[in-house]
Amino acid sequence: MTKVLRWCACVGWIVLAAGGRSYPAGEVDLLCKRVCRFVFHGMDSWERAHNPGAWPMGIGLAAPDLAHHAEVPICFEELPPAPNEAVVPIEINAEEVTVREVLDQMISQDRRYEYRERLGVIEVLPRGADRDPSDCLNLVIPSFKERGDWNGLIGDLRVRVAMVSGYTKLTGGVIIGASGLPHPPPGLIEANFENQTVGDILTLLRATVGNMAWTAEFNRPSVACQNMTFHAYQPTV
Repeated sequence: MTKVLRWCACVGWIVLAAGGRSYPAGEVDLLCKRVCRFVFHGMDSWERAHNPGAWPMGIGLAAPDLAHHAEVPICFEELPPAPNEAVVPIEINAEEVTVREVLDQMISQDRRYEYRERLGVIEVLPRGADRDPSDCLNLVIPSFKERGDWNGLIGDLRVRVAMVSGYTKLTGGVIIGASGLPHPPPGLIEANFENQTVGDILTLLRATVGNMAWTAEFNRPSVACQNMTFHAYQPTV
C-alpha cells in the first residue's frame, strides 16, 4: 500500500443539503482546500523492498491518494499505455499547502497531465483530452434515462456507451468496462440525461450521492471506447 501520512485536520466542514455536497468551512473552491501534510513517494524504498517487481507509482495513484487525504473528489483519466513507456514516479513531501499546490507539484513532474475544477469535482486529465473527439469520455450519449442503484447505473451506462460507440462485444454475457463498489451508496438514483458526454454523466451522477469520484483507464494504447474501463471510488472513507 502507498504510505500517505494523514496528520492534523486543518479545516471544519459545512454540509449543504442541496445536492449533498460538502464544502470546507469558509470556502467553496476545492482547489483551495488546505492540507496539513501530504507525503507520496513514487519510488518508495520500503514498497520496492517488499515487492521487488513493483512499478514506480505515478500520478494515477498519487491523485486518488490526495483525494483520500484531502477528502475532495478528484476524477482522473489515465493515459493509455504506450510501448516501452515507463511510469513517471511522483515524489511529494509538502506541508501547509492547498490541493492546488499539491496538484501543481504532480503535473510539474508528469507534464502529460493538466487539471481543472468543474461541476463540483477536480478533474486530472491528459493534456488536451477535453478537446479530443476520439476520447471516449467526450462521447455524447443521446439519452440515458434509468433508475437503479449505483452499481446498476454504472453498468447500464457502460452498456449504453458500447451501443452508441458501436462496440457490443460480450464476454460471458457482460460488456467489460465498468466496476461497482463493494458498498455502494444506499437507495435508488434517478438518471435523466440527454445529449451529455460520458464524462459529464459520470460527474453528474456522482453529484447525486456526494462522496464519490470516478477514474477512467484504457487497457490498450488507444482512447477508443472498447479499451476504456471506468471505476468509482469514495474519497472519504
